[in-house]
Amino acid sequence: MLSATIRSLLIYLWKSNICQNKGLQGLMASQGAADVEAFWSQKQGVHRLPSIEKAVDEVKGYEFEMESKNIQLLTPVDEHHAYPLGLLPLFPIPSVIAVCGDVKYLTMPQVAIVGSRSTLESAYDVTHSIVDAIASRGLCVTSGGAFGIDAIAHRRAMARRAPTIVVSPGAPESPGPSKNEDIYAYAREHGAIVSQYPCGFAPLKRNFPSRNRIIAALSSATIIVHCREKSGALYTAQAAQKLGKPVYVAAMRGMHPLTEGGLALVKQGKALLLSDCADLEPIIGKKQRDLPLQKMLFDRGDAEENAAAMVDEDMECDEDGDESRTEAAVANGFGMSSNLMPSALDAFCRAQMRDHSTVDVIRNILRQSPMTRENLRHLLGYPEDFDEAMLDLELGGEIAQTGGAYGLVLTH
Repeated sequence: MLSATIRSLLIYLWKSNICQNKGLQGLMASQGAADVEAFWSQKQGVHRLPSIEKAVDEVKGYEFEMESKNIQLLTPVDEHHAYPLGLLPLFPIPSVIAVCGDVKYLTMPQVAIVGSRSTLESAYDVTHSIVDAIASRGLCVTSGGAFGIDAIAHRRAMARRAPTIVVSPGAPESPGPSKNEDIYAYAREHGAIVSQYPCGFAPLKRNFPSRNRIIAALSSATIIVHCREKSGALYTAQAAQKLGKPVYVAAMRGMHPLTEGGLALVKQGKALLLSDCADLEPIIGKKQRDLPLQKMLFDRGDAEENAAAMVDEDMECDEDGDESRTEAAVANGFGMSSNLMPSALDAFCRAQMRDHSTVDVIRNILRQSPMTRENLRHLLGYPEDFDEAMLDLELGGEIAQTGGAYGLVLTH
């Protein structure tokens, strides 16, 4: 089957560290065997690659090895549709992600909690309160497994026996840092470890910005406890904002350099001030349920038409270990450039519009992720009844706007 072959070749290039080369959209958009063969022949002219048949056979053995380590490989072209819908709007889209643990946790509503590695004493109480509010509503705590705020959030979830997702800057089996092995061990059993990298890749600082955009994409909202003016947490916030997802900044007592980054976002109107867990009600106030991600995804035939290229991201970190933001790796939102190919999410929406009303499609999209009005309009192909459908949903109390993005108001 063509889709199975494309999937195997994506994994082969990924595990061979060739996934950073431009042109993978050509493979994912292949419409027939001839397209795949042409793509592979071009790559063979640059890299020492085996035949397609040998590459496919090698991947079968590699996936068997990964399964023995409780690692599942997901690609945007998977027929079983386990690849997280939230990652599809990213550009570049991760061609393969490795998940150590149970992939079912990726379908749960998630909230990202991030911040600096250096922490204030008061950050413990603040983070614990936030995690308690999130966990009590059945949501999953997602973060980067790093020192500081990340670790506080993960360990509070552990204390509550709540699920947590670690997005690793290295291979799925390599804790980063090693002193947080307990967090990774817990996530393997009661959540998941998500990675863009094959086994054997060390958790490098230059991978942090790319890791942070995945944290934002997986989550319904991002909460910054505290961070400096130059911090990787701000990159997470920037990625969330471009995806049309709300960003919150915890109100911390007193003035301190560690609070400057978050407060700057609030002053710029890019984040909401979180002074009480009640402020999170638009996101976690209603009883949540697991999102039917696999059932909501696009048909394979539509997905084959769309993709995005992986490109190299060479990031720098500041002296205290927080990642500095660079313009070269800003995660684009939906339809940010007319030169981009339509995303797989575009294909999903177009397919939905053929069989369902505009109101139903808007509901389906917002079940997966908050989104701005303009992004919704773009994804649906600018239907004539869009404004009427949005008004009906708003007046009916089914959707609400928070931080510039609309979300579905889930009822009990």
